[in-house]
Amino acid sequence: MAKPPRPDRPDPLAREVDHLLASLKGIGREPERPPPAKGAAARGRIHVGGSRALHPSTRRERIALWTELVLGVMLGIAMTQWPYAHPCGWPLAGYLGAAAALILVAAWVALASWRLHSGAAHVLSLTLLFWAMLLAAAQLLPRSGYAAERATWRCPAAVR
Repeated sequence: MAKPPRPDRPDPLAREVDHLLASLKGIGREPERPPPAKGAAARGRIHVGGSRALHPSTRRERIALWTELVLGVMLGIAMTQWPYAHPCGWPLAGYLGAAAALILVAAWVALASWRLHSGAAHVLSLTLLFWAMLLAAAQLLPRSGYAAERATWRCPAAVR
């Protein structure tokens, strides 16, 4: 197949393509390094990942995290010593509400500890979350038909 004859005049589109290719000469080289970091980043406390990539955890955030975790653990321990009978009705609703609050606290602390890269707090918060689910399941399963012993949601008229 024969090549088409070249025109005598230069193509304006070819001139534009050549200009664009000349502007791309720097592609493929290593990018310039950013200036050295100052403050906490220079000391190596940068957290990688998430939206906090350049924001190190502060002492206040770590204290808040551990305070929330300790309060959650205290609530988890107190739930085993619940002072009121809760076989049915409103007392049961109160107990399940406290168990739901414990689940939310444990999940919140687990997310915060993940974000702050605190491994020990994360493991403890996941353990607390599992414990809270066990406390709720101990009351929910007998009422939903999954346990050998049956329990009711509502109290009989004599118990009210």
